[in-house]
Amino acid sequence: MLMLLMSLMFVFLMAGCTSLIPRNCTAMGCISQLTINLTGNAPSEFRLKATGNAGEESVAQCKDGRAVDDGTPQAGSIFSRFKCSSMGVTLRRFAPDEVTLTVYWGESGVLTGIFRPAYTVLQPNGPGCSPSCRSGAVTMMLP
Repeated sequence: MLMLLMSLMFVFLMAGCTSLIPRNCTAMGCISQLTINLTGNAPSEFRLKATGNAGEESVAQCKDGRAVDDGTPQAGSIFSRFKCSSMGVTLRRFAPDEVTLTVYWGESGVLTGIFRPAYTVLQPNGPGCSPSCRSGAVTMMLP
């Protein structure tokens, strides 16, 4: 009876204590990001301002699918705050639950929209291993 009780207690403790089970975590990093796909009459040159629900902001300026200097020495590289493409822009280190997007183009073109992106959680080092990042996308239709 004592042996059965000890066995049950061991199983119960192991079920709630995953730190005793070794993990094979790697050391890959990841960056949360939000991709904004522009459809409709998307201009070849535009400026996008994104404001998250907590007040955080990200600004991108693109021309012909390439980043216009974003203030970092590596504009357009993996180290910059954004990446332009012919389809829109990806904002790095930016993944709010709700985002207000404003696109500016030409002399007077401006369009604003509010979005709640659906995100996929990424764990490049495996389940239960850090870091965890979010990746999402929204589509904004331009007139």
